[in-house]
Amino acid sequence: MNFSVGIYDLFAYAIPGSLHLSLLIYVVDQQGWANAEDLGRVPLTLLVAFAVILSYVLGHLTYPLSRALDRIPRSRLDTVMAAVRRRFLDRAPGARAEALVATDLFLIQAAVEIHHPEAVAEVNRLRAQGLMLRNCAAAMLIAALVAATEALLGDRPAFAATSAILLAVLGVVGVHGGQRFRSWAAAKTLEVAYWTSDVNLPIPARPAVPDTVGSGRG
Repeated sequence: MNFSVGIYDLFAYAIPGSLHLSLLIYVVDQQGWANAEDLGRVPLTLLVAFAVILSYVLGHLTYPLSRALDRIPRSRLDTVMAAVRRRFLDRAPGARAEALVATDLFLIQAAVEIHHPEAVAEVNRLRAQGLMLRNCAAAMLIAALVAATEALLGDRPAFAATSAILLAVLGVVGVHGGQRFRSWAAAKTLEVAYWTSDVNLPIPARPAVPDTVGSGRG
C-alpha cells in the first residue's frame, strides 16, 4: 500500500498539528493525568507512526481555530488581498489585468493548472507555507495562554511569564507571516495568469477592486 503526502498535508496540517500534540502532552504530563516518561516504553516505530497520525488529525481538528485568526480583526485578510490586486493593476494595466483582478483567485489558478500545472508549483508552495505559519501561530497563542496560567498558579512564575510573552509574540509574528506568504501566492497567481495566453476569462467582471475581496480557501 502506497501513501502519498502532499505539500498541504505536511505544511498546513501535520507540522502545526505536531505543535498542538506537543502542547497536549505537556499539559497531560503537568496535570498528572499520565506520565510522559511512559512513552519511552513504546516501540520507537510505533511511537513515530502514532505521533505522525495524531499530528495530522490534530492539524485538521484545530484548522477552524487557526482560520479564525484571519478574521481578527474582521476582514483583515480581505484588506490584504485587495491591496495585492491594486498593486497588480499598478504594474500591469490593461483590460486583461482588470479582468484578472475581478475573477476569483482560485478559479484563475485552476485555469492555469489545466494548461501549465508546473507553473503554479511556486504558488502552491507559498500558500502552503503561509498556512503553516498561521496554523502554527494558533498553537503558539494557545501555548501562551497555558504559560500565562502557569505564571499565576505555578511555582516558576518568572519563567512562565517570560515564556508566555515570547509565545504570544511568536504567535502574532506567525499570523502576519502567514498573511505575507499568502499575499505573495495571490500576487504570483495573477502574474502567472497574466502571461498565460491560453487562460480564458469568461466570467463577467466585477468592479476591479471591490471594497470586500473574497480571500478564498485557507
